Amino acid sequence: MNITSGNIFAAMRLVLPEHRSAMDTMERSQRRTPLPQWSEDRLEELQIEISEAIANDAVVRITYWRDHAVYEATGRCKISYGRLLLLEAHQTIELLPQHILRIDTP
Repeated sequence: MNITSGNIFAAMRLVLPEHRSAMDTMERSQRRTPLPQWSEDRLEELQIEISEAIANDAVVRITYWRDHAVYEATGRCKISYGRLLLLEAHQTIELLPQHILRIDTP
């Protein structure tokens, strides 16, 4: 933290540890991204895009929301036991359809 962000106490050298942890907690909460709320039409569009990607075995780049942050991953989609999985080179990511922000082809 620095003085340009508007917090003069963070720029000071002598800050109590409990104050520093409170400032860090406040800063993390300000950076949190809220869960997007999609309409039924948008969820249906995403479902069609996912179905096409699975049918064509296409590599897709999915931007998704998880734990109050936005992530991006590239891989192939697969449905297994009613769950949507994105198979990357070295990991498998389980996704909820309402957490998907965007689907692109790289």
